[in-house]
This record gives sequence, C-alpha cells and structure tokens, in this order.
Amino acid sequence: MMPTIRKPENSSPPWRPNVSSRRNTLSTRKWASRKVAVFLVLLGSVPLPAASQSVLPQFPADKVVARVNGVALRGAELNGYVEAILPNIGFHGKVDPSKISEYRKAALDRMIMHELVYQEAVRRHIHIPRERIEREVQTEEHRFRSQAAFKDALARQGLDMNRLRTLVEHNLMVAEKVRRDILNPSKVSDSEARAYYKKNLKRFREPESVLVRHIFFPPKPESAREAEQVRQKALAKNTSEEFDRLAWKYSKDDYRVMGGMIGWVHRGRLEPEIEKAAFGLKPGQISEVIKTSTGYHLIRVEGRQPAHTVPFKEMRKTIVSQLEAKKEEHLRKQLKDRLYKPAKIEVLEHF
Repeated sequence: MMPTIRKPENSSPPWRPNVSSRRNTLSTRKWASRKVAVFLVLLGSVPLPAASQSVLPQFPADKVVARVNGVALRGAELNGYVEAILPNIGFHGKVDPSKISEYRKAALDRMIMHELVYQEAVRRHIHIPRERIEREVQTEEHRFRSQAAFKDALARQGLDMNRLRTLVEHNLMVAEKVRRDILNPSKVSDSEARAYYKKNLKRFREPESVLVRHIFFPPKPESAREAEQVRQKALAKNTSEEFDRLAWKYSKDDYRVMGGMIGWVHRGRLEPEIEKAAFGLKPGQISEVIKTSTGYHLIRVEGRQPAHTVPFKEMRKTIVSQLEAKKEEHLRKQLKDRLYKPAKIEVLEHF
C-alpha cells in the first residue's frame, strides 16, 4: 500500500496534471500524417482489406444502408467501418452482441461524413497523383504475408485491384481535404502560443514540491520495530541506490517495484503526517518512522523545488497542442455543419 495521495480540487494546474509529468508531456499532434490519421478516424475513412478474417457478424454486403446525394452506401462498407471502430476485436475474438447495433450506427455516421467530404473534394477538384495511389496500394499489399493472402482478402470483401485503387484514392482525397480545411488553418504560431502563455501565467504556476521515495509497512505489531531496523540500514549508506534496494526488499506497497519512487508531490497530496515530514526534510535526508492510520512509513527526499512559474519553452508544445486541438474541433464541426445542411441524406437502415 502506498501513502494516501489526496486529490483536492485545483490541486494542480489544468495544463499540468502533476509535477512529475513535466518532462513527459508531448504534443499528440506533432506530425501532420498522424493528424490526418486521427481525422480520418473522426470523419470516417473507407476501411481497406483486413489481414485477418472478421469475427464480427456481417451485415449483408450488397444491401444499401443509406444514400448521400444519390450515392448508395452498402453493407460491405458498413462492415469495414465497424471493424475500424473496434480495432481490438480481432485480438479479443469476441464482442458483446447487444452492442452491434450501436457500433453499426456509429459506423454509418462515419460513412456518411466520409462520403460528404469526398464529394466536396471532387467539387474542389482535389487531385491525387497516380504514383501516390500506387504507393499506398503497395503499402496495403505489403501488410499481408503473401500476394495470395492479399488477393484472398480482397475477394472476401468483394474487391478487385481497380476497386481498391478507387478506395485508396477516395481516402487520400478526403485526407487532403482535411489537411486544407482543418489541419493547415488550425496551426498555432509561436507568437500565438506565447501570447496565450503571458495572458494565463497563473495556469503555469507550480507550487513548492518534493521528490519522494517511500517504504511502507502494514499496521502490524512488529512493523514499528521492522521499520526502525530498515531505517538504520538506510542511514548506514544513505544513498538513493540503497533506499531503492531496501524499498524493493521490504516495502509492502506497489511502489516497491520502482524502488519506492512516488515522484514529485506538492502540499495537499499526501497524508498529513507524511507531508509534514517530507516538507521538513532536505534532499538526501531520511525521515523518522512515520505512523499513520494506514501503517508505518519511511521516506527519503530526493529533490526539492520552490514554487515557480514553468518557463514558456517547457510549456510551448503543450500549449500549441491544446490550442490546435481547440481550433481543429471548431473547424471540424464547421465543416460537418456546412456539408450536412444542403445534403440529401437517406438513411435506409436504422440500427
């Protein structure tokens, strides 16, 4: 068991879940290709042949499920979209039958959106070079163990190479439309990010914090004595490596596998007795045995930081990511509303 970490309201800045995550925050939208992939999932992308056979119940392949401005959307595509929504089904090998209708409804929504974006791409004369389409087709083929397996997958889905090329072209056209209408306009400049940072400095304040290792002993009659014995061993060498070793050997909480490392914590996050000890120690010091309602504890403070404002250079990627996400969501909704309004959509299957 670990020392109780309390989570009061506003215990950490909204942009920074906790102090220990400082070095691990990465922009999830760093690469444009990854962004396009994300939006193809949100907007709907025609699924390409799967390398393994589906374990899901299949909707009749030729049955028309909807029409978008006169274009028929069929069950074969619907089945592929359901697979795309549930990427882990092939691994787990099962799905709750009662959820199938829910998944099909979500899949149909994506199919309709994809078709609307594709039709808009056609109207805007978006062109994909033939060489790029062929590269994508080859990439798909290389996902299979052999050419025979690839052709078998195509046949199972009622496709041939020409139809596959058409699907790939559609997806690339939608991806280009997403890039032009959503991703490029939503880019945030350094000056925009810096202006946001200056305007919201309070959000980037971090309180005084300490880096803590911990050894836990359950509330048993012999635990106080055992804790003091371990403390004396820790004091004999008093190094991070020794405390790490002792935590692994003696601690009875989940943090033992990490050498007792809890991470950076600020006031209000630990049990009062442990907090008082932690903030009263200097880096490299080991506490007395601490008794709480949960048991007995030893801690070693590994580092200390005063309250400070996190520098812009540390927060830039996170700010850009957050601001771009907000812009992208607004533009995605704007695009959807603009395409749906004049469209003639007939849903023929209600799940």
